[in-house]
Amino acid sequence: MAISSALQRLLESNWPIARYVVKGGSMLPLLAEGDRLLLLKTRRVRLGDVIVFRGDRRHYLKRVSALPGQMGMCWGTAIPLDAGEYCVLGDNLAESTDSRQFGPISADRIVGRAILKYFPTIAWIESRSQMSDGNSF
Repeated sequence: MAISSALQRLLESNWPIARYVVKGGSMLPLLAEGDRLLLLKTRRVRLGDVIVFRGDRRHYLKRVSALPGQMGMCWGTAIPLDAGEYCVLGDNLAESTDSRQFGPISADRIVGRAILKYFPTIAWIESRSQMSDGNSF
């Protein structure tokens, strides 16, 4: 109970931290429906980071697969990314709606980087340079 109230006070303060509840299975096996995460509110992200960003109608949770200046897979083809553009993919490619369908995202849509899963288990969320199926970005 003390940890929960301390966490609540931290999140209600001016700290650059937010909560997020995972929806869907696009990030399996790393993250599942209902997992609860802490986000570091930042737009500074690296290749392989798991981020939350604003879509047209909802928020998405995906992994950064290409950075500005790199080639990214968008709309079924590799395209060069402009400054401030990122490509994102779900770890579970078969179940993910991502940059392959909606194209690159702009930095101003990034809410933050996932840093910790705190429910139902506790685990740090680390950046990776490979997808869960072994394919490189």
